[in-house]
Amino acid sequence: MVKKNREKLIDGFFVSEWNEFLSDCRMLGYKKSIEKHIINLDREYILDLKRGDWSYLLSLNKEKTRVLDIGSGWGAISVSLSKRCKQVVAMDISEEKSQFLKIRCSQDNIANITTLNANVLTLPFADSSFDVVILNGVLEWAALFNRQGDSLSVQKICLKEARRVLKDNGILYLAIENRFAATLLLGCKDVHTGLRFITLLPRKIANVYSRLFKRTDYRAYTHSLVSYRNILLESGFKEINFFAPLPGYRDFSYLIPLDDKHIYKYLISNIAMPSTMFGWVYVFLVKLFKSIGLHHLIKYFVADYSIFAKK
Repeated sequence: MVKKNREKLIDGFFVSEWNEFLSDCRMLGYKKSIEKHIINLDREYILDLKRGDWSYLLSLNKEKTRVLDIGSGWGAISVSLSKRCKQVVAMDISEEKSQFLKIRCSQDNIANITTLNANVLTLPFADSSFDVVILNGVLEWAALFNRQGDSLSVQKICLKEARRVLKDNGILYLAIENRFAATLLLGCKDVHTGLRFITLLPRKIANVYSRLFKRTDYRAYTHSLVSYRNILLESGFKEINFFAPLPGYRDFSYLIPLDDKHIYKYLISNIAMPSTMFGWVYVFLVKLFKSIGLHHLIKYFVADYSIFAKK
């Protein structure tokens, strides 16, 4: 028998367990299989269609809109958007997750989602193929697919590929962490490396830090609000709008527009945050910056950004 420590690990499953999980999905139904194999917190993440609610900020057309969901994972966002679009292409590097999504679509009678396994840096589509392209928790990982160039250059390749396959005036939705999130400033671990303060360091020093403690280069770059705007502009995008997904882009309850100072000023003072660690940090920041009349600075320290950019 192959030892588990030599098997491929996918989202906490070993391959043999994945095969059992997928078999149960077919035999018991995917929802019962999730209840059997997956812990409570992850069940909601997998099944929650509200993760695609940011799409209500866009003008989608059930008869025309074509969407590319890059890094579709378990498929919650793809399924959510399929209800409002003509076609969704759910692209992921994981064949196992694509198999799960196929089963999910079959059992839920969803016919307009196509699954695909491909590399984010070489999209197998013609120019101007999609109205919407989604990079939800993907851009920071792009440099792991090409270790020849520096991380920022590889991320720009990813963004330019996304722009290439977008139609004129098409929309890129980018959800990603903030390099200077207040929680990271206070010493929380970076979710990509498991290291404290690494995002705050100059990149060369961060790379030494990663090599020392993780024995690998630091390539999962996140950026600040200003840097995200500049990178998107350099990649050819325009009309870039930032939102703060609270408490975070994976499980947001609110999307606060950061470019409208009037709405932003009202919402940061009145929104009730969930009782997460960032919720407490957020409340502290609001009180601090409100007391000194600098509401606008809070947007530079939120945990994550939801960004809309037009081709």
